[in-house]
Amino acid sequence: MPVPTILVETFRSLSACWRAGEERFIECAQLSLA
Repeated sequence: MPVPTILVETFRSLSACWRAGEERFIECAQLSLA
């Protein structure tokens, strides 16, 4: 069963934010959940 594209894109952006730093990750997480 293929993973929905939106989940893949969300995971990618969150991974990029996580690498950028935990504070940035929290900001990105709030943006993606908004």
